[in-house]
Amino acid sequence: MDNIEHVVVLMLENRSFDSMLGWLYEHDTPALNIPPAAPGQSEQLAGFGERAASAPTFEQVLTLAQPRTDEAALPFLDTPHAIGDPVGYGDSLLLKNQNSQYLSSFHTTMKVAGGVSIIPSSVMSICVDLDVAAYFPTVSDSPPVVLSFVTQAADPPAQISNNAQVTIVSREPGLGARNMLGAWADSHDCYYYDEYFDGDNAAKEKWILQKLANTDQSLRYGDQVYLINVSYTGHRLTRGTRWLVGSGYVTTAAGGDYWTVEPAPARVPGSRLP
Repeated sequence: MDNIEHVVVLMLENRSFDSMLGWLYEHDTPALNIPPAAPGQSEQLAGFGERAASAPTFEQVLTLAQPRTDEAALPFLDTPHAIGDPVGYGDSLLLKNQNSQYLSSFHTTMKVAGGVSIIPSSVMSICVDLDVAAYFPTVSDSPPVVLSFVTQAADPPAQISNNAQVTIVSREPGLGARNMLGAWADSHDCYYYDEYFDGDNAAKEKWILQKLANTDQSLRYGDQVYLINVSYTGHRLTRGTRWLVGSGYVTTAAGGDYWTVEPAPARVPGSRLP
């Protein structure tokens, strides 16, 4: 204890950014009451003292009138990809089954009744909160949804290898945190739910990505794959074939569909990543 000279308490609130930069007080004026200067207004800071005058501003912030041009160097953005490009974790993609139908927009319905449920949408959200309804992806010829393969590995490789375990994440608006596709015991069809990190439910959200060809190579756009659920051994992601109830949804079954991994439309302009 004799060796301790200072104890620093860092409050992780909105003020932390200013505090860590040492811009807390200038004379009798609390800098917490001084907003960072907006573009074109930095000259106003000089009136609050030397420390405030040297504080960061938003002068160099990007605006809608000045879009960024370095998107090709930012892997978290959806830059364009083409058939033959490698697929990495988090890359945007589309899934098309062997009947040329895409994994498409979700439909909110009851877990048991499936597509025949007629509960009004105003009530359905309550049913989702009560865990008796869920978000079910569909398979159709309509516009596909953008997906990503994700891993929970602490230090994942740059590319996805054959037989890797992945989770399928939908980027479709409206899902919120319930965007992980799983195969569940309380429904014949697959639906989206929150992410699990361990236990039986985590296995229900994991899929073994098995390539049909070039199995010694990593995954590339244009590859055909089986998506085999870890919890239901040997069961592949496939279109539902039940009359009326299951038609248009996805389920798991032995000998199920294969899927082609296609590039998703890029959300930003720019060159392909190398």
